[in-house]
Amino acid sequence: MESWGTHGTLAKHYRKGVWGTWDMLRLLLSDRNAWKQLIKLDPVTGLDPEGIKLRASEGFTGAEYILPGYWIWAKVIENLSAIGYDSNTMYMASYDWRLALGHLEVRDQYFSRLKTHIESMKQASGQKAVVIGHSMGSTVLYYFLKWVESDEGGKGGDQWVEDHVEHLINIGGALLGAPKVLATLLTGENHDILSMGKIALNLFERFLCRGERLEIFRNWASAACMLPKGGNLIWGDMNGAPDDDLENPISKSLGQVISFSPDHSSNKKHNDDIQPNTLLNYTVDSAMRLFETSASPEYLNVLHNNYSFGISTSKKEIKANDNIPRTWNNPLEASLPKAPSMKVYCLYGIGIPTERGYIFAPNDPKKDKYRNEETCNARGDIQNTAGETTDMPLFVDTAATESDMDIKKGFRFTNGDRTIPLMSNGYMCAPSGGWMKHADLYNPGHSQVIGREYQDVESKGPAKNRGAPTTAKHVEILGNADLLLDLLKIASNRSETVTQRIYSNIDAIAQRIPIEHHD
Repeated sequence: MESWGTHGTLAKHYRKGVWGTWDMLRLLLSDRNAWKQLIKLDPVTGLDPEGIKLRASEGFTGAEYILPGYWIWAKVIENLSAIGYDSNTMYMASYDWRLALGHLEVRDQYFSRLKTHIESMKQASGQKAVVIGHSMGSTVLYYFLKWVESDEGGKGGDQWVEDHVEHLINIGGALLGAPKVLATLLTGENHDILSMGKIALNLFERFLCRGERLEIFRNWASAACMLPKGGNLIWGDMNGAPDDDLENPISKSLGQVISFSPDHSSNKKHNDDIQPNTLLNYTVDSAMRLFETSASPEYLNVLHNNYSFGISTSKKEIKANDNIPRTWNNPLEASLPKAPSMKVYCLYGIGIPTERGYIFAPNDPKKDKYRNEETCNARGDIQNTAGETTDMPLFVDTAATESDMDIKKGFRFTNGDRTIPLMSNGYMCAPSGGWMKHADLYNPGHSQVIGREYQDVESKGPAKNRGAPTTAKHVEILGNADLLLDLLKIASNRSETVTQRIYSNIDAIAQRIPIEHHD
C-alpha cells in the first residue's frame, strides 16, 4: 500500500509504503499517529478521508513479497514463468484490502479493470483464463464472478464467465469466513497476537494496544467479508456442530463459539457486578449480534450495505440475490455462475490446529500497562441467564487450558490450515457440500468441482524457507511443492490429472448440515 497524498502534513510520505514495507515499520516507530491517520478510511463513506490517498501497489511487486524476503505469491509466479508464462500472459490483480468489496469498484474501478484484462488476454491468446484467489482473494474473486455478469455490475450477461473463465481456483479460500475474524473484531485479539513471546507482545502493545487495533480493524470494512457465513446451520449451536469431534464425548460443542470460563473470570476485585457462572455462551448467530452491540453506527451501516452472512435455501431467493450486491460475497446466498465447462477447485491445507472457538473473561490478569483503559479496552454488552445485560471488557482468557477439549490458552482448536478451519476451506467443494450435493441451489451450471487437500508436514529446512515445500499453513502453502505442481498442471492444459483428494472428514461434516431445498 502506497501513499499518493500530495497535500497537508502527510505529504512528506508521498509514494512511501504504508503497509508491507520497511517504510511502514519506520513510520510506525517514529510517528505512530501519522501511520494510523494514513491507514484509516473515512468512517462514514468507507472511502478515502479528505487529503489522504492510499492505493494498492500495482503489478507483481504488489503481491510477491510483504517485507523483504517474506514471499507471498513469488513462488507461484516463478513456477508459472518456468513453463512459459510472463507479464504478457499473467496479470496480478492487486487490490486495496481495506475497502468493502463494492467500494473497490466505486473508488478504483477494480472489477471493471479486471474484466477488461481477462477479455483482452482472451482476445490475444484465444484461450480462456485460469483465475486464482488466495484467502480473502477467493472472496473478492467470487464477488467479481457475480458482479461481471449482473446488470447491477459489469453487465457481461449470463454467458460471460462460461466464455472467459476456464478454471476457478481457491487456495485456502475462506469461502464461509472464519471465527477468527469474529473474535478479532470483538476483542482486538487473536491467536497470532497472543502467541507472540512475552517481550514481543509487550512491544506490540506499546505501539498498538488492543483498543487501537480494534479501532483500525473495524475501520477497514474489508475484514467483515470474512465473518462466518451460514449462521448456526453451518457453525452449530449449543447442542452440537457439524464439525464436532464425535469420538470425544467430554468435549463441548464447537457451536459454542464463545464461552466464559468460571475458573478464571470471577475476579470480583475488578468486576463486582459480574457473575461469570451465569453469563451466557454464544453461538455464531448470537456472537454476531453481540458484535453489533459494540460497533459504531457508521461501521454497522457500511457492514449492512455491503455484506450478508446468512443462507438461502430456495432457488427463487438465490435468483433474486443476483441483483443484491451485498450477497455476492457469500456462496450460500449467491450461486456460482452458470458455467458448465468451468472447473472449480478448492485447494487447502489440513492437519494444523486452527482457532474455532474462544474462552472469554471479563478481566485480564496481564492488565494493559501502556495505555489508559478507555483507549485500550474492548467492551461488549454481555447477557446473563436472568436476561440482564452488563457492559464489560472482553478478553481471551489465556489461563484457560483443557487439553481433553482442545483448549489451549483460551482458544478452542479444530482441524484447518492454522488460520481457516476445515469447514470454511472445504465445505463448498466437498462431495456432500454446497457446490456438489446442493448444486441445484449453489451451482446451477453444474460446473465440475474438485476438492484437494494438502497435509501439513513439518520441514527441517532453513528458517527462510518458512516450512516450504511441505507446509500446508495458510500463507506458506503458496510455496508447497505439491500444490505448485498441481497449479502448473492446471495452467498447462493438464487439469484432468488434478483430481479430488480428501484426507479429512470434511464429507462426513458436510453430511451433518441439514440443508433443505425450497421452491
